[in-house]
Amino acid sequence: MKKLLLAVLVLGFVALFTAPSTQATPILSQDLLIDNNGIFQTIGSISVKVSESVNNNDFNISTSWFAFELMGIQLIQDLDFDFFLANFNPQNLFEGFQFLSFQIEDINTGDFFEGFFDTGFGYFIDANGDFFDMTLGNVTVPTPATLGLLLLALFGLMLRRRA
Repeated sequence: MKKLLLAVLVLGFVALFTAPSTQATPILSQDLLIDNNGIFQTIGSISVKVSESVNNNDFNISTSWFAFELMGIQLIQDLDFDFFLANFNPQNLFEGFQFLSFQIEDINTGDFFEGFFDTGFGYFIDANGDFFDMTLGNVTVPTPATLGLLLLALFGLMLRRRA
């Protein structure tokens, strides 16, 4: 009876804490920063799915985004109009984007944004046509829920050895 209760508790834990965050593939996210008179401000973030990129020698190339938030707006990609290109190293996702270029239009407002970043140099042009120096900020790569499942299995094996 104790084993059955333990199994139900473990399954409940797994369902409650790991299912919503489970990702089949890593997602690379990075903040966009602009230099506004010597003060760097976060203007948004870009996320791409690693599995939806194409390998090109040492780097992966992504032509679509998973999530793109800019100036407080969640952008929806129009594949017929928007241009997006991001390069990253699939062997070390924590390096972030090595190259980023985009020309996009917000389909709700018609605002047009342009950005470019290559190692050490970047710019951003906002909807008013104002030009800013741009750089990339914090990199986020969520750990897959499988790591939690592995630790939970190891914990279960330890309990079983004690019994």
